[in-house]
Amino acid sequence: MTAVFPGGTSVSHLQVYDWPTQDAPQGSGSPHLHTTSTEAYVTLADVLADPERYAAAAALPRLDDGATDADLAAAARARRDLALEGYAALRSAVDQHGPDALAPLYDAAARLVAPRTGTWREIWEGSVQQAAGQTDAALEALADASPVTLDEGSVAAADAAEGPRRYGMCGRLRTWPLA
Repeated sequence: MTAVFPGGTSVSHLQVYDWPTQDAPQGSGSPHLHTTSTEAYVTLADVLADPERYAAAAALPRLDDGATDADLAAAARARRDLALEGYAALRSAVDQHGPDALAPLYDAAARLVAPRTGTWREIWEGSVQQAAGQTDAALEALADASPVTLDEGSVAAADAAEGPRRYGMCGRLRTWPLA
């Protein structure tokens, strides 16, 4: 059985963007929400409602296509600024109409991520579900006063993914593999 982090969690090291904004002069990441264990990006409603426009707004240039780190940084900053603009519009709508004003955002986010859920399920099955099964087996054994799972502990080490930090939604990310 592949060792996973406890509870199937994952690890990343985040350096929040230091690009200043009106609300955060020290810098900030992008407003976003989590639809499952992956992040979604909050943009203006008209962008979020159109999967092609959303993909274009969220995408970053690729180093292997000749983009430089400066190109990546500029694109990441532009999508962050677009998200802040969308967040301000959402905040205003919630102030005027209450939490129900978020329903279109949630509907659009669900439609955007629906095609990715098969891949997410595979990741979940190999990590979180696997870890939950290990916990279930340990609880069953311990409920019967059996120490059988107690000798299954081990020490594991994992190196961070190679290469430069990725431009994530909130900052530069260095990730560790799930398994």
